[in-house]
Amino acid sequence: MTKGRALIRVEGRVQKVGFRRFCEKIAKDLDLKGLAKNLSDGGVEVIIEGERESIERFLERIRNARFPAKVDKIDINWGEFKDEFRDFNW
Repeated sequence: MTKGRALIRVEGRVQKVGFRRFCEKIAKDLDLKGLAKNLSDGGVEVIIEGERESIERFLERIRNARFPAKVDKIDINWGEFKDEFRDFNW
């Protein structure tokens, strides 16, 4: 398995709807580490590290977020695994 890192920018109805907590639950289910934070423009930034296959599954699950959240767009920048995080926080 290959480890990786992704910087993810999510746009849509993703603030004040529990989206970061939703990301945390998925990350923990998939043994991924990182963080999610609200951006001033209404989006959410997620930095996630772990097995590349698990990150792909994470992306698929957040793409399909259900009401009240609504994901309109996801931008992903892949990077090198840095082992920077011990948990997933928001």
